[in-house]
Amino acid sequence: MTKTIRKPPASAAWILARTIRGEDRLSILGDFSEIFEELAREQGYLTACRWYWAQVVRSIPPLVLN
Repeated sequence: MTKTIRKPPASAAWILARTIRGEDRLSILGDFSEIFEELAREQGYLTACRWYWAQVVRSIPPLVLN
């Protein structure tokens, strides 16, 4: 059986990457991606996409203010 690795929604990842400052960007994107992959495996791709988008929307205000 082949393991399919799904990636987070490209537009959500792009928005998040543009919002995060330089040194924290890779760490935060990596953490979100790991959680996304786990959710996609356990609960399905659509649930993982919904979670990712929710996290992006919730993260934007504090990231912009800092």
